[in-house]
Amino acid sequence: MKISWSCTADSCDRNAQSTLDIPQPYKHITTLRPSLQPTQIRILLLHPGTGRDPVYGSLWRGDIEDAPRYEALSYRWQDVPAHKDCRTVPHIHIVDGLDMKLFPISKSLVEALFTIRENQSQDRALWIDQISINQTDEDEKSGQVPNMGRIYSEAKKTLIWLGNPVEQDDIALRIITSFGAFRRQLETLLDEQDTEYSPQMRLGLVHALSLESPEKLRSRRITTFSTLPAIGDTETQAILAFYQKSWFTRMWPLQEVVLSKDKEVHCGDVTLDWKDVIFFATWFMHRHAELAVNPELTIGIKAVNYTNFYAQTYESGFDLLPMLRATRAYTATDSRDKVFALVNMIDFSKATGVGTTNQHSTTGRGVPTALKANYRKEPVAVCTDLAEYLIESRKDLGFLSLQDHVDRATWLVDDRFTWSLRHQRRLMKATEARNILSPTWVPCWNRNEMSAPIWLPEANAENFNAIGDSLAGETFAKTMTCMHQRSTARILEVRGVEIGRLKRRSVVNVDENDDISAAAGQGKRHWGWVLSAIETELSNGSQKYSFTKSNDTQKTELLRKLAVTFTAGRVRGGSILDLSNPTALKEHIDGFCGLILELTNSEIYSSSVVYTPLKDFREYIQNHHPQLPNNGTQSDYTHALFEACRNRFLFVTDNGMMGLGPCCATIGDKICLLRGCRVPFLLRKDWKMFKRNLKGAHKLVGECYLYGAMTGELASRVASSRILETFVLI
Repeated sequence: MKISWSCTADSCDRNAQSTLDIPQPYKHITTLRPSLQPTQIRILLLHPGTGRDPVYGSLWRGDIEDAPRYEALSYRWQDVPAHKDCRTVPHIHIVDGLDMKLFPISKSLVEALFTIRENQSQDRALWIDQISINQTDEDEKSGQVPNMGRIYSEAKKTLIWLGNPVEQDDIALRIITSFGAFRRQLETLLDEQDTEYSPQMRLGLVHALSLESPEKLRSRRITTFSTLPAIGDTETQAILAFYQKSWFTRMWPLQEVVLSKDKEVHCGDVTLDWKDVIFFATWFMHRHAELAVNPELTIGIKAVNYTNFYAQTYESGFDLLPMLRATRAYTATDSRDKVFALVNMIDFSKATGVGTTNQHSTTGRGVPTALKANYRKEPVAVCTDLAEYLIESRKDLGFLSLQDHVDRATWLVDDRFTWSLRHQRRLMKATEARNILSPTWVPCWNRNEMSAPIWLPEANAENFNAIGDSLAGETFAKTMTCMHQRSTARILEVRGVEIGRLKRRSVVNVDENDDISAAAGQGKRHWGWVLSAIETELSNGSQKYSFTKSNDTQKTELLRKLAVTFTAGRVRGGSILDLSNPTALKEHIDGFCGLILELTNSEIYSSSVVYTPLKDFREYIQNHHPQLPNNGTQSDYTHALFEACRNRFLFVTDNGMMGLGPCCATIGDKICLLRGCRVPFLLRKDWKMFKRNLKGAHKLVGECYLYGAMTGELASRVASSRILETFVLI
């Protein structure tokens, strides 16, 4: 049967354009047969066309070394709509000799092809994952994904498709284009100098010049500065909306940008230089850092800066664990791609711990076999294999600090996942009903971190050492397999010592979506969790108004403990607070006191008997700290508090120690020091597994900050007994 039609992105309109054979359902899949070998590549030769005429092309396949010079397409992935007839979904026409077949693709991809083929007079060679890789063949996907790093690095250009413009995009595009001319004039200024700069140094100098005063720029004869458009509220919202396009926070585009040599951005029929996009993003964040914007609106523009940083600093590869943390905010349709999309950017010699050797077998590219792309693995298996690799290669358990969850980590392939407590518990039950057990010690990389880690994986980060030297011997950790509820689960056996149990806790405080600027704007009611936590500790749970009965030494020590614990022992920017430095400690405590005075600056806290502990606490601060900063909710201390307390609460142990713990901890949880972990961890005994003869079975609740135990103070005492307990993490 023959039919006349023309193709659009949404449907196939049956108007006279060309006459083609209608394929049987799913006949298009045969176009990609036979499967590619790992050393082969498939290229789309896009034929010329105009407007929204049907898209035609043919496929070239062969060894990567013999491939024609091609361009790679980077775009926001969309699944092909479910269909039984290719005519009902967006598609292109694949010319195969004398035959012609319909090939269904996503709407975003067909829109990109409509734009890319404009003004081309001959075939254009393109590598596009949705066409160049058979998405229905798991074995071909597993063989081709490891090659994507090479594919993008060897492409003559990477074309970035952001989609067709939407409301206000024209404003953002106009501004970015204007700043592009500004950037090029600044680079011309550098070219006139005799000094040779590295690309990274050159980029830094251009940004430094762009932030100079108008008078300084005019003296340098930078004329384009005076023609830059003004940026008001309307322009700001348009810019933030533009950078919120989902492409900027996707996992695969991160790899594609980092490894590509030349990049060109397309938004509808507007073409931008990638350098202009990142130049303006950096300039905007510097010039408008004072804007009180919701952090959700700046995720995209911050991601552009992060992506550019990785692209500029990429040489042989990055360290695995820091990149796993850094990319948690990036999204992927398939949760396994949070791991598979990283391996091409990793230097696995850096992923090995200091003084150790990587004993894992590797593929030809140096990628450990355990991390090689394999889409026949379940997401939980991919993440568990990664965790086991980190243990073996790094010879420590630092990655456990990146685990944060509620009762049990749950994998979800849908990137629209929301981690409310109620939603997670519902998903947990559904997951266990499908017999998919995710170990509590295995981090879930498919969502953003709920709390900033207390132990930081970055190589140059300042870190605590709660285990000191006495427990820092060879890590005792091994993984095993056990059966639970008719399922196979991986368990981790570790050695350590219990140093206390959780006795008292405050309410859960800062939500993962809270913003420091928004909190200041919402007034004191937004800070109720701070006052509630302090009141809980002041009352002490055992005697009425215990703070009032304390002597001055006890009050001073309590004030110090609260001030330090609320920021997890760090200052704004992430550095560890030097408790031995009186000046730094006083400034830290003053910041805490200033915040408390501002929050309690109300008649309700001075007259009501309900708030007697806070009233006494406020009077003590006023008497002993008369000169305090007046920017309580906007101080450096408050920023450090917000970062540390996100999804954490204040707790007290049975031996009177104070700390910050994860929101999912409960009364009775054990605080333990584990070999291979530089910070304390909360563990919860699993009685169900204990009754099944799995002695020592515990769930990993998460890391915690414990005042007075972060520099090895307790480790030296408990290690002297030489009694180490075995904990089995399930």
